Amino acid sequence: MKPFQPVTPAPFREGAEAWQFSPAVIAGNQLHISGQIGLNPEDMSVPDDLETQIQNIFAAFDLILAEAGATASDIFSMTSYHVGDMDVQLPVFIAARAAFLKTPPPAWTAVGVSKLAIPGLLIEVSAIAAKN
Repeated sequence: MKPFQPVTPAPFREGAEAWQFSPAVIAGNQLHISGQIGLNPEDMSVPDDLETQIQNIFAAFDLILAEAGATASDIFSMTSYHVGDMDVQLPVFIAARAAFLKTPPPAWTAVGVSKLAIPGLLIEVSAIAAKN
């Protein structure tokens, strides 16, 4: 028996197979969501703007959380990885995150990085949620 159960909603199966990862795993009473990126779901293209990338990330979170029987309110920890000017990005991310999560806010770490897996990506976000 594995110590975790993969969570792979249907729209993620092709990418998960190609990249050899699970979009999320349930381990004990926690749901660990892999870093999600903001590709456009229709054609997997990279949006030019930060806001669209963030909205796409939170839409992916919704699919993963639903597949695992959880909601955004179950998220208790989040890590965001930012390419570019964090002084510009953080207010945009904080506002979008607040709208997505409501209250109370989770623990959060923001990290500046030089690049992400696909050229043009500006942000990647991972999270941990309670799973009952």
